[in-house]
Amino acid sequence: MSSAPEPAAPSVVLQRCETCGCLSAPARGFCAACGSHKVLPFAVNGRCVVWSVTSVHGSPYSNQGTASPFGVALVRLDCGVKFMLRVPVGLAIGDRIDIERDGVDSAATLVRHRRGPA
Repeated sequence: MSSAPEPAAPSVVLQRCETCGCLSAPARGFCAACGSHKVLPFAVNGRCVVWSVTSVHGSPYSNQGTASPFGVALVRLDCGVKFMLRVPVGLAIGDRIDIERDGVDSAATLVRHRRGPA
């Protein structure tokens, strides 16, 4: 009996330097590693691991549609790039999650998460 195939990973759009190959997010208009202005959007796999996570229970923005509590996580994409995004409360360090980010300047969104080793 075979197990169900794992869903395709969503993509995350980063910035890639044509000069040195450095990947980064968010977009800066130049490479943070070498200073080159030859940077282009570059799509990578959206699979990542939670490196750090916290819950925010009192937000100064709750009157602007930001409901509390909410989670904020530092994630590391499988390609090595790290960044922060809003996540559901209850994620833990080491959880594997899939995220999407449809543009270099757009916010990342959680697609699905699964508990398990990094």
